[in-house]
Amino acid sequence: MNKESEDKLTNAIITLHQEIKGLRGDMDKHQTKTNSELAKLNLSVKELRLSVVHLDDRMSAMEDSFNAMRSDMNGLRSDFNKYAQRNDDRADDHETRITRLENSPSIASEPRAVYKKIKKKK
Repeated sequence: MNKESEDKLTNAIITLHQEIKGLRGDMDKHQTKTNSELAKLNLSVKELRLSVVHLDDRMSAMEDSFNAMRSDMNGLRSDFNKYAQRNDDRADDHETRITRLENSPSIASEPRAVYKKIKKKK
């Protein structure tokens, strides 16, 4: 090789080395930026995970409350059913009396209650 070719080759190698250094610096800047963005992303994911855990706890508590209310409602339903049955029994008695009254010619024919007279004390 002649001297001029060697100089060109040397200059090309030096230029290539400087460009590689510049690219390495740019890569370091991008890597630092990427690392900071990943750190922020990790914090966001951690906060989101904690929010989901808290939400799950609240949902479990709410489900327990609903189950308690549901059992209370079942108790109220049975109490109401007993009350309604008593009213139905009373209504049946009244229906019998009403039927008797409807079949009689007048209300006056309804049998009268006999009351005993109370004796006065002397």
